[in-house]
Amino acid sequence: MITTEHKAVDIGAPSLDHVLLVTQHAQPTLAFLTEVVGLHVGPRPPFRFAGWWLYAGDRAVVHIALREVGTAQELSRQVGVRTSGGGGGVVDHIAFRMVNAAAVRQRLDDSAWPYHEACVPETGECQFFVSIPEGPVVELVASN
Repeated sequence: MITTEHKAVDIGAPSLDHVLLVTQHAQPTLAFLTEVVGLHVGPRPPFRFAGWWLYAGDRAVVHIALREVGTAQELSRQVGVRTSGGGGGVVDHIAFRMVNAAAVRQRLDDSAWPYHEACVPETGECQFFVSIPEGPVVELVASN
């Protein structure tokens, strides 16, 4: 039985902090998220495995960890990435709210990333779905 009732101390309203993507080939994902989505690479703590933090303004919203031979144990220790066995759920897609649908469409067309476009019923918002290598689908949603 699923319940939404909580009797513990109020911890406040949650907000999504970041998404971690673990990949063996980071460059295509970095290129898409910086060149198309408009995130920028910024400061990252000196973890003992390669990676990048991508920022929207001053917030690190996407973390990318490079899965290399010999770093699986360190990744697991630091961020809980599974190194073996069965595992958890699947993230289907992550979505970024964009400002202008026409500008998003133009940027996607200019970048040659294949995408699927859909319209949200009643709101008329445009959704652009892009499959990035070794990652979830990225949705860019914007008003028309």
